[in-house]
Amino acid sequence: SSGSGIAKSLSAGLNYRDVWGPKISTTGSVFVSQTDNELRQDRLRQTLFPDDSTAIQNITEQRDSRNQNLRFNYRIEYKIDSLNSILYTPSVTLQHSETVNEDTSFIQSINGLSQSYLALTSKNRNTNERDGYNINNNILYRRKLNKTGRTFTLGWTNAVNNSDGEGFSLAPFTSYKSTGDVLFVRDQNLKNKKKTRGHNNVISTSYTEPVGKNKLVEINYAFTSNQNTSDRKAFNLNTSSGKYDLENAQQTNLFENGFTSHRAGANFRIQEKKYNYQFGLAAQFAELSSH
Repeated sequence: SSGSGIAKSLSAGLNYRDVWGPKISTTGSVFVSQTDNELRQDRLRQTLFPDDSTAIQNITEQRDSRNQNLRFNYRIEYKIDSLNSILYTPSVTLQHSETVNEDTSFIQSINGLSQSYLALTSKNRNTNERDGYNINNNILYRRKLNKTGRTFTLGWTNAVNNSDGEGFSLAPFTSYKSTGDVLFVRDQNLKNKKKTRGHNNVISTSYTEPVGKNKLVEINYAFTSNQNTSDRKAFNLNTSSGKYDLENAQQTNLFENGFTSHRAGANFRIQEKKYNYQFGLAAQFAELSSH
């Protein structure tokens, strides 16, 4: 997605369309794809300081990633009679991703006396693996009433977005004095697990009423409720037990977000042979909660 590296993509799809009798029509599709990205990169960075000292950093980076998707879309319309119909459009997406990032870096420092020494060495390795799925449902009921242009619709949209991921981060680095002695060593070795959960719902309804030739008034209302959580736990390696059972509080977090809204509006629409236009007004009350 960043445009860097060499990407290899494979994809295949299948479409389906059918009619079941005079009242039911269906369409569907299945699509599977896989994208592999490979990046090899060398970077040289030179920093000049006001005291005539210089820092030269060499970085070698390697990144490999794989993304897999399986998408299923469907649409079925049931014409109950000449006045009533139901439209149902579900979709399901399964996702899997793997990422491995490695970079090696060392910094050579040159002081104002042109004395050069190794100041810092580091080698980072980060791996992540994630599985998730998205489920969407959309149901729409439509009814034509006993007058042309007079209609009633009621809809429900539901979306469920869940994912579970696990990753490891190994980041040892060593800092040196100008004499070549070790100044300090830090070794980050942790495991993280992340769960995201999302559940979104929208219930909407509208009513249209003709008010003259080619003129309509529409009244609509929608209720929205979205709930999302992100739970990330990080654990340091316990050298005594050999297990990741020491909680890293600085990299552990939990986010809970909620959103609800009520929206009501009205529109006036004019439809002519060569033009049409619409104007309206809506008001919304919304409440956002975050923890």
